[in-house]
Amino acid sequence: MPDFYVDNLDISPSEFIDECSSEEITKLIEILIEDGYITHGTVINDDNSKTVDDELFLVNLTKISEYKYRLTIEEEEIICKIANRL
Repeated sequence: MPDFYVDNLDISPSEFIDECSSEEITKLIEILIEDGYITHGTVINDDNSKTVDDELFLVNLTKISEYKYRLTIEEEEIICKIANRL
C-alpha cells in the first residue's frame, strides 16, 4: 500500500487511491467487499462502448448477487460452473 508520513494526517481518499498500484487497488476492493462496504461489483468501461445487452447483463448479475439467498443449490452450481470456465 502507499506510504504516507505522519506529518500529513489529512489524506483524502483520492490521494490514497492515486498512490496505489493496480494490485493494491484490487486488494483494497477485495477488503471492502469482505468487510461489507461493497455489496456488488461495478464494471468500469472507459471506452463507453457498452451495448443495451451489456447493461442488461450487468443488471442481471447485480440481481443475482443481491438475491443469492433465493438461489437453489443447482442454480448456484450452474453459476459456479460458468465462472470456473472463464
